[in-house]
Amino acid sequence: LQFVVNLGWTKYWRSGDIEAAFLQGKKRDVEKYGRLFLKPLKNTTLEGVCAGSLLEVVLSVYGLPDAPRAWWENLTGFLTDVLEFVHSRMDQAFLIWYYPESEKQSTVRPGTGAPGSVGAVLVIHVDDLMIATDGTPRTEVLVDQLRERFPFGQWTEVWQTKKTVYTGRTIEVVTESEVTLCQSDYIHGRMSQLPARKSKNRAKDDPCTQYEQEDFQSSVGDLHWVTSQSRPDHALDT
Repeated sequence: LQFVVNLGWTKYWRSGDIEAAFLQGKKRDVEKYGRLFLKPLKNTTLEGVCAGSLLEVVLSVYGLPDAPRAWWENLTGFLTDVLEFVHSRMDQAFLIWYYPESEKQSTVRPGTGAPGSVGAVLVIHVDDLMIATDGTPRTEVLVDQLRERFPFGQWTEVWQTKKTVYTGRTIEVVTESEVTLCQSDYIHGRMSQLPARKSKNRAKDDPCTQYEQEDFQSSVGDLHWVTSQSRPDHALDT
């Protein structure tokens, strides 16, 4: 966010999520993992599939241990090999597109940046991403190519809507040079007091039930997410 604001790119900032991301991952490595089959759901009719048939899983679908890696390699492979983005050394999920340094300054076409300068930035979180460019025709083409390659469910022109939600964070554009971030919707929507079983015969040191333990662990995870993203002042409390 700081990067986009400092460069004055808020007018060319988008946020979106890719539909059925894991179904667009690479094919399964059959030699390494073996062939995998599944049964269709009961009372479900699939066109061209006879009753009692088995279906072979050819992609690393959601739920398989190699699915996240297959999707990551497919997405980042397109970004780096085709669109020529470069991974940041600080964070592999943050990618940068530079104008080619091979171009001489005297040959730079109108509507492009100086050789070696930053033209676009992109951040990924599984199937959610945000991309911002300098607004030149050269870099706006990158956005078009990205949308042509992957089907997006939600796609937000952040400057037009003045607001977007990205991985539980509500981001609002106040002005071209001011952006705010909060997690109030996430906090009020997911976080609440933990219910505990009350009983006259229950001692204070009575161990938690399995349900209570799982609920507590989930709540701690929510707290860690909030403190790491928008409320570092409560980091010590968690």
